[in-house]
Amino acid sequence: MTQTEPALDRLVRASLDSLPYEVAVVDSTGTIRYTNTAWRAFAETNDIAGDPTCVGVNYLEVCAATSVPTAAVVHAGLRAVLAGDSDELELEYPCHSPTQRRWFRMRVLPLESGGERFALVLHIDISAQKELGRDARAHSEALETVAAAVSYEIRDPIATALSHLALLRETAPEEHVVAIEAALARVQTIVTDTLRLARPPQIERLVATDVGAVARAAWANVETEGARLRTPEATVYADPGLLQRMLETLFENSVVHGGPEVAITVAVTPESLRVCDDGPGIPEVDRDRVFEPGFSTVGERAGFGLAIAKRIAAAHGWEIGIDSSETTGTCVVVTGVVS
Repeated sequence: MTQTEPALDRLVRASLDSLPYEVAVVDSTGTIRYTNTAWRAFAETNDIAGDPTCVGVNYLEVCAATSVPTAAVVHAGLRAVLAGDSDELELEYPCHSPTQRRWFRMRVLPLESGGERFALVLHIDISAQKELGRDARAHSEALETVAAAVSYEIRDPIATALSHLALLRETAPEEHVVAIEAALARVQTIVTDTLRLARPPQIERLVATDVGAVARAAWANVETEGARLRTPEATVYADPGLLQRMLETLFENSVVHGGPEVAITVAVTPESLRVCDDGPGIPEVDRDRVFEPGFSTVGERAGFGLAIAKRIAAAHGWEIGIDSSETTGTCVVVTGVVS
């Protein structure tokens, strides 16, 4: 990569040397013309044979002589970029050492200088992100396994208790029966919510979804007593099933905290999806905690509803927050939606 202005050439090289990932400049024949400091350090640390700069080595020939499956993809992709048939190549690949598990993201971008075509080849270490993802998946799988086991073990005792409760109705005072029935129903709700929280929401399909229709379907699944609902005539791109589940949890939350006659409005703006109620609002000291699993301002509630709603929003790539006041009620605001 020859520059006509030495100062500019030095600036470009210094810029590439300052990057924390390995960079090489490859000419139109596939020959490496320049590598940065990180590239040379990687070669030296990993005892790669030959000159650690690799200058003069033909990248295409190395790929062609390598039996690693990704080498063929890199060979074809690099040739396409150098020929002007492609604007970019990007792929992830493992590169484990005897003592360390490593993954890299490779990017190949076109360059032109002095009428000659080059390619900028970058290898970015993504091992930390990969390990974090592996740990998160393992944790999620363990949590789901425990939740499923608890659910399985507890459902039979609940069913047995309910069957005996039917017999108890004939002899026990009604208020005791009602209290036991409510307690068992609460246990069932906790089990269901725990499973929902443990299992990451899976997007099955993103389609233009009628928010009003989904909201009304969600409303039909919630014990709303004398509460009222207003729905919009609007669509957003969402997974219809997950959107309905999210609205169910938000409606339940509004009815529990806003009272049996609360009015709930679902609205869609160019920037957001909003579920608002005219209840008493959320105390300011609690607003930063309402999405935490298990947090509730109502003593007999498990506090999973808004945490479930947050996970469903995150699965869509949305953000969710609270806009609340003791005089105007509470709005759950979901941003990032596409209408």
